[in-house]
Amino acid sequence: MNENVKTKVENIKQIIIFLSLTIWFIIPVLKAIRGTFEIVIKYEYTFMIIVGAIGIFFLILNIFDNLKKMEDKKKYDKEILPITIFGIFLIWTFISSIFSSNIKNAFWGTEYRKDGYITYLAYAGFFSYAFLLKSQKHKKMLINIFLISALLNIITVELYNRSIFEKVFVPRTITRTCFYNSNHYGYYLLFAVIVSNFLFVVEKNKFIKIVYLFLYSLFLYYIILNNTFGCHISILIILLIFMLFCMYKQEKRLLSIVSIAIFIIVTSINQEVRTITTSNTMHFIKDINNIAISEQQRNNDKTLVALAESGGSGRIKLWKYGIYFFLQRPILGYGPENIEKKYLEVGINQDRPHNLIIQLATTSGIVGILTYIISLGIILLRAIKKVNIKEEINLVALASVIAYLFSAMFGNSMYYTSPYFFIFLGFLMCENMKKTKNSEK
Repeated sequence: MNENVKTKVENIKQIIIFLSLTIWFIIPVLKAIRGTFEIVIKYEYTFMIIVGAIGIFFLILNIFDNLKKMEDKKKYDKEILPITIFGIFLIWTFISSIFSSNIKNAFWGTEYRKDGYITYLAYAGFFSYAFLLKSQKHKKMLINIFLISALLNIITVELYNRSIFEKVFVPRTITRTCFYNSNHYGYYLLFAVIVSNFLFVVEKNKFIKIVYLFLYSLFLYYIILNNTFGCHISILIILLIFMLFCMYKQEKRLLSIVSIAIFIIVTSINQEVRTITTSNTMHFIKDINNIAISEQQRNNDKTLVALAESGGSGRIKLWKYGIYFFLQRPILGYGPENIEKKYLEVGINQDRPHNLIIQLATTSGIVGILTYIISLGIILLRAIKKVNIKEEINLVALASVIAYLFSAMFGNSMYYTSPYFFIFLGFLMCENMKKTKNSEK
């Protein structure tokens, strides 16, 4: 294949990636419009499967092509080590799915979550698309498309609730919009808050900088109304970490303080948000106190145990039994979407432990959770080691990934929210490899 043909093929591939990710980012808006709602609901998951298949295919071709070109193959193997380890995770999870008690659920997921092994492959496809996208300009465009979509998602609900364009938009509540659950919408808004804030920090154009600041304030307000406290805490943690980092580096210090100040202002802007914030904070403190008391008084007091297990809206109990289930089947786990039966056996009407680590441990066993953590850990450590506040895609991707992982310690994966995480993770992996190449020049 001559160079001209290769260039044309690569250009077509880049167009497919860009258009596919654009479609994914605008889906929430399409779900809000009566004319497109039904077709999106019908074909959304099919679109995910197609993206997954094409993305993995593109990634495999890219790796083999690079291996042919590379003189130092060991160095390239080291660069793509996270992908190799994640591949082991997928292979092991495939084995776990084969040996699960409900193979259909393991591969295709439940009707509600659609979070089986096939969906895991789709996540890998979204990661691959983001990883293979070359143009920084296109990445910035996609991130802005995501923010515009998140904004329009809010506007459509607000317009409908004010009896404007009722025949155009689908009726929604502002706490969950097009998502099935307010927690799911919280994860989506988490990305919108983090992305808009960090673009505000790094943007040079003053007018656009003000626009990002406005979006950050707006999304922050709506995520408080959404009332997903795990996301609220994740945002605060990221802002505080970033402020300390800026102080250490002596860069963007004022802007990092502005981010914190906006957070404080928005969380107390009116009676409604003050009530939500105060209630969640007091509940959080009470949960910690109940857990501490139960640890101090190991006397089989059922009341104290019940109080501790009720912590985090019942999450402590879910985590406790999730760990217990994992210890019962530590090697292979139960396969994806196969833990609901175990929870029902102990009288808990839930299908997930509301914690990513425990979820993956029960899904894929010790090998699955270790490969997943190691793969993520390598990407994050490489990114943190070479982080540059002035590089917007790198900073936005790193902050988004870390924020989501914090929130994932209190939440569940879902077929229509997890792709956002893997897209930003793919951007981050790509940025890591670019920095490695630049440092060697």
